[in-house]
Amino acid sequence: PIGAGRYTLTETPQPGWIQSQTPAEFHVDYGVADAVFTGKDFGSWRPATISGRKFNDHGADGSGANDPGLAGWTIALDNGTTTTTTSTDGGFRFTDLMPGTYTIDERQQLRWRQTAPVTGSATVTVISGQDLTGVEFGNVCTGEVQVSIPDTVGVRLEEIEVPGRLTNEPP
Repeated sequence: PIGAGRYTLTETPQPGWIQSQTPAEFHVDYGVADAVFTGKDFGSWRPATISGRKFNDHGADGSGANDPGLAGWTIALDNGTTTTTTSTDGGFRFTDLMPGTYTIDERQQLRWRQTAPVTGSATVTVISGQDLTGVEFGNVCTGEVQVSIPDTVGVRLEEIEVPGRLTNEPP
């Protein structure tokens, strides 16, 4: 039993943990020696990480298998509140995240079409201390061709049909 008086509960911080909740000071009256005091909880969490890869989708199939990474692309967390740039191997990483749900997307670049994920973004949930990996973004280069033809050269253009199309290409 504890005696009457004002009490403040404290928690000794542990390395790698962030305290998110502490109980308020409370008062114990005289004559309540055997009382139980509940709701005096502490909340603590460890930072989480989300990582993945941005790849050049050579097969235009949304699969990054054997496709090279793309450097210099901007990957955004939660509508751009936090961004990072992909490394030389296409890797990206968001660190020091609170547990919760996050939406990750990429900033599109001219002459590239996104192939993965098909929804355009990835929504993931991380828990305390989690290192979530495998978030992938794929793009295929649509390219551009410029041709300069001298006035003295005759040109004939023929339209050809190319079978197949990307799954996210408009009809």
